[in-house]
Amino acid sequence: MNRLVLTTVICFIIMHSRFAVADGGAVLTTGVQDGYRITVLTSPTPLRAGPVDVSVLVQHDDTGKIVAIADVEVSLRPSDKSQPPLRALATRANATNKLFRAALFTLPQPGRWRLSTVVTVDHRQLVFVADVEASTELPRFSDLWIWAGWPALAIGLFAAHRRLVHRAERRHFHESCRRCPARPDSAKD
Repeated sequence: MNRLVLTTVICFIIMHSRFAVADGGAVLTTGVQDGYRITVLTSPTPLRAGPVDVSVLVQHDDTGKIVAIADVEVSLRPSDKSQPPLRALATRANATNKLFRAALFTLPQPGRWRLSTVVTVDHRQLVFVADVEASTELPRFSDLWIWAGWPALAIGLFAAHRRLVHRAERRHFHESCRRCPARPDSAKD
């Protein structure tokens, strides 16, 4: 029973989680400028409205070594210009994997977005621009509870039924044992 409760709690937490934690995700773009390789990754995959993680990996192109000192700014601008652009610094503090720099956003709407990444390293600015399509946000678990809950209801009803049947069988067994006459031979042994 404890495993069932633990599994249910874990599933509930996972389904209620609204945060995108990528430090990777899907590679959106990669390119080389002025001897540096910049790789931009996004999560969730596919990109959706709601929480978004944009991770950036900055490397020396010739050696592949990670660049330790670089400033990375990421901006997302809707293509219809209906809203102001979203801007954030990509930092190692936001990244789980400290090789990356991550910027966290909450996309307010689906649609086409222009993602701009500006990397400042050795007093040079490297700019990468990519257009991305954000799908609609996944429905919240509270919107899907009926679909996720009916199997639990069926399992609960089955468990209650089995418990009632087991009690009835035990009661019937004990009642039949009381009706059995005592064997006098067993008392003599």
